[in-house]
Amino acid sequence: MDGDAGTIHISGGRTKPLRCSILDRSRDCGVHEHAGRPLGAAHGAVGIAVIVLLLLWMAMRTFGLVNPTLLPSPGEVFTEGWKQAASGELWQNVFASTSRVIGGVLIGTSLALPVGFLLGRLPIARLIFEPMLNFFRALPPIALIPLVIIYFGIGEQAKLIVLSEAAFFPAVIVLYDGIRQLPPIYVQVARTLGATEREVFTRVILPLTLRIC
Repeated sequence: MDGDAGTIHISGGRTKPLRCSILDRSRDCGVHEHAGRPLGAAHGAVGIAVIVLLLLWMAMRTFGLVNPTLLPSPGEVFTEGWKQAASGELWQNVFASTSRVIGGVLIGTSLALPVGFLLGRLPIARLIFEPMLNFFRALPPIALIPLVIIYFGIGEQAKLIVLSEAAFFPAVIVLYDGIRQLPPIYVQVARTLGATEREVFTRVILPLTLRIC
């Protein structure tokens, strides 16, 4: 071992650094010899899974295991997708779906901010609303679809409600847990310096909670 150079002798008269930086791509650190293997194996596994899925899909259609109206063949899907992409209909549908999802997430997270703050800061709010929150959180969003259809129909409003509900409860739990993990000293210092509850939330709790999450 060479203490001055920070290396250790290995077989064949070669030396290897005692400390290898994650940015060191040299052979002595053993980085480039194995770096590509896990990523290549993952890509290969994904490719094999896609091929197997396509073969199963084609086999189900070839042997008549499913109704053709419920499961078209891969060729029919590709042909129809190409046709809609050329006509612009596909991109209109993609834009509509993406806008709907973004709107639902924004509504759900916007409603979750005050609820998560109240649950994280006020013990009386946790005592009252936490059992109800845990009950509805355990329900999958798809279970509420029949009730949403009954009360709101099948229009855009119903779709936004389902998406908002799916985003609301995870956002509440994340914010609630983040606030509970905050060291109290930060809030105490802010209040000592004269910060209002709004300033405590916007300048202390919210930034630190996002950092923790």
